[in-house]
Amino acid sequence: MTRAARSIAEGVLLLGLLALCGGCAASSALRGPDADPALRVLGERGWTLASPVRVFSPETLYEEIDGEAELYLPYGFRRLTVAVVSPPEKRAAQVRVALFRHGSARDAWGVYSLRRFPGQQAAAVGPSEAIVSDASVEFARGGTFVHIGQGSAAASRGDLLEAARGVADALEGPAGPPPDAAVLSVAAAVRRTTVYQKRAILGYESLAPGYEARFQSGDVSGTLLFLEPGPAAGGSARAESLARDLPQFESVSPGLFRARLRSATLWLVSEQGLYAGAAAERLTREQAQPILDELRKNLAARAATGGASR
Repeated sequence: MTRAARSIAEGVLLLGLLALCGGCAASSALRGPDADPALRVLGERGWTLASPVRVFSPETLYEEIDGEAELYLPYGFRRLTVAVVSPPEKRAAQVRVALFRHGSARDAWGVYSLRRFPGQQAAAVGPSEAIVSDASVEFARGGTFVHIGQGSAAASRGDLLEAARGVADALEGPAGPPPDAAVLSVAAAVRRTTVYQKRAILGYESLAPGYEARFQSGDVSGTLLFLEPGPAAGGSARAESLARDLPQFESVSPGLFRARLRSATLWLVSEQGLYAGAAAERLTREQAQPILDELRKNLAARAATGGASR
């Protein structure tokens, strides 16, 4: 064999070894002991890695989702793991799996809640409700918010759902809204509008963190809210905070308060240190009373089970 031929042969062998090692590394990233459990399930089901797994911290999150990091950071964000994978026998169909790890199931569901609205298509992914389109599947379970999107045009909705179901099978923890969200389950509530807010509700920080939802009662529409109590925010401490922050805040009767916000009239009821209410433009007490009566019952039921979830 000539020197030139030997060099070519050695080069081909080297490329083969590199490709083999790359395949081993990809396999390890999905199936090895250090693999993310949610990705390991996909590896066990024959999915392959199309590019290296990437991990982002709170300090580097902006590198992956510049402009959207502020959506996740307030919700106890800890880590983002991103992998681009392909289903068995379909290498061209690349699927991007993004696993947002948060401090609690409540926080992960909170991020999910901010991304849904009435009219979206939904499907069951394991025990979780998922928002589904041709381009993405999103859901939350336990402390993880999951976004699965197209990594290539060849990836179908079926591929996205298959990846989502694999990830869901690997996750643990609660799959639905936190128990506190049930406080806003009244007859006038608009379905699929409940969200968990961390920074402000109706533009006021003293009303957050907490839950809000839309309501429709006759020709009146507005916002329902439940104020999540903090360690020292119950009872008189909460009332003092509201009085400082909300314009024209006043006690109308025992356990009933009113504030005239910039764009709405807010009515709040209090039960055992928990607060919930309804707000709408020029909302009268008579219009609000049926909703407030239901909210008061829900607050009493929530207080009986130990107050706000953590």
